[in-house]
Amino acid sequence: SIIFVTGLTRDVIFLIIFLYLLFLGWDIAYLRTLMFALLGFKSLAAIFSLRNLNRPLWRINHFSNIFLFISVFISLALLILPIYWTPMQLVFSTMPLSLNSWLIILGASLIGVMLLEATKYFYILKEKK
Repeated sequence: SIIFVTGLTRDVIFLIIFLYLLFLGWDIAYLRTLMFALLGFKSLAAIFSLRNLNRPLWRINHFSNIFLFISVFISLALLILPIYWTPMQLVFSTMPLSLNSWLIILGASLIGVMLLEATKYFYILKEKK
């Protein structure tokens, strides 16, 4: 239920971001690339929170699993590749993103992690009762 509730809430927020930027006149091809990056990056960011559903993010030893870090690094590289490498841009129909777009992606992903952590917090409180 944690994943469903936070996933649904987070995805509604992402849809609102998409619609708002579209309303502001952002190019649809650029927005598709932004959403592609956002959906990939939010998954990579959420991995660290979802490692343990019974402990908050800041109480998890993230360095205990080097394979997780390697996997996230490789996944991030594979996410960035179709955004900036021209042959992959042609295959994926993507465009290079600006720094401002990456700040939007980072902010939205952090909101997603905060939602996960808040849900975990209330879930942990419920379990303790």
